[in-house]
Amino acid sequence: ASASVPAGGGTLTAVGSDGSRFTLTIPPKALDGDTTITMTPISAIAGLPLSGGLVAAVHLEPEGLRFNIPALLRIEPAREIPVEQQVGFGYLGGGNDLHLYPLDSTRALGMRLLHFSGVGVGAGTRADVQALQQRPPADAAAQLEQQIAALLNAERGAQLTGGPVDPRFSTELSELLQDFYAHVVIPKLDAAKSTDDWRVMFDAIQTAVAFTRMSAMVGKDASALAKLLPIMEPILVRGFDRAYYHCLQKIGGEKEARLLMITIRYAELTMFGVDPNGPRFSQSKIDKCSAGGAMLPPHLELSVETTMEYSTEDTQALLSAGSTTMLLDQTPGSTTYYARGWTPIAYRDFRFIAQSGCPRYSMVKLHDGQWKVDLFVHPDGKIAASILYKFEGIPWEEVRLIDCDGTSKPPEQAQWWFQGLNNLQEKLTQENPPGYAGIPTGMTFFPAPGILSATIERTDFNRVYKKGVIKLGLKVLP
Repeated sequence: ASASVPAGGGTLTAVGSDGSRFTLTIPPKALDGDTTITMTPISAIAGLPLSGGLVAAVHLEPEGLRFNIPALLRIEPAREIPVEQQVGFGYLGGGNDLHLYPLDSTRALGMRLLHFSGVGVGAGTRADVQALQQRPPADAAAQLEQQIAALLNAERGAQLTGGPVDPRFSTELSELLQDFYAHVVIPKLDAAKSTDDWRVMFDAIQTAVAFTRMSAMVGKDASALAKLLPIMEPILVRGFDRAYYHCLQKIGGEKEARLLMITIRYAELTMFGVDPNGPRFSQSKIDKCSAGGAMLPPHLELSVETTMEYSTEDTQALLSAGSTTMLLDQTPGSTTYYARGWTPIAYRDFRFIAQSGCPRYSMVKLHDGQWKVDLFVHPDGKIAASILYKFEGIPWEEVRLIDCDGTSKPPEQAQWWFQGLNNLQEKLTQENPPGYAGIPTGMTFFPAPGILSATIERTDFNRVYKKGVIKLGLKVLP
């Protein structure tokens, strides 16, 4: 589902293939202007670390959109699960940093959202939750969301089931926020004061803003933004001014400087309410910087081809799938590209290379699917991609086992290609430097003419996959 939502707010509803219903309510003044909102229900998440599996999930776009006031997402799943098994989660970009996310305190399933990415509800045990807590996400804001979720969701479960509540809940929540402020937020801002590294600057700003908004949302220290603003503002001012000088002097990297200016202006307008016509972060400076050099192209065509070599002790198989002519459009004023619509993802090949012993597999049928891939251009010009978590029907292999006596078992569903690609993406995103969204593709837009094709090949991402290959190609459209 997709619709344009004005600054006055609005409501958008999407229904998943299993009947799960998602209703997003955006209050007045949460957005600064008309914004196209897209909700894509998710039918499966490979490797979800919850023993009861996925209940309902949705991917929300534009990726990274931040609200001035929290939006409310209501989830009506197709199957009911007991309150004590309800586990809220979120993820970033193309599925990075899966982590616990706070559920609304009411019995109806809901989440209050400060930004867009992907969110959902799974069915899990207390042991599942504890295991997730032992795997903190890399992103600092996601770490805070997970820590708060562990406290809030436990208190919610106790209140709704009539169990004993924690008398130290409020104190523990305050202590958690104070600890995060002292040991994460302030050190990041201190590091950003004197650096020219855009990653350090934006990691610090995003972490600080996430802290202030989360604090306000849970009713703790609503004045946190006011306290941090004097520290944060000079970092943004310095970054914008240095990028502008860098661009005008054309001392190298002027395109990176323009992207940096766009990002900072967006942050100032959406996070701090700066006058869009004011002189400090003016659009005219960005336009002047852009004169004499082309900015990012508005439209792209992306091709993706993948190959996974599945290899266990008794079975080796080769699976390849891909898509062509996926059309992407740049979100105005941003460095993100979104697919226009669903693009077929089809198997190119599936064959068993070797099998030993019995039973052994026999291929019955291949089931193609549809997907979307998003691209992110970082200020250094490097292009990252989100490959998974946007499927309308996940591709899968229908296979059957044949016993030693020749008896055939009923057909079963395998997802060897999908699981391999998911494991490869997880490995690549874990290696990202701070501040990078998506998987690094090896493609760039500058220095001109850029690198518009690349091959990613890895052999070290999972013990049951001998090799994984992703081939990408970009074409700039008028």
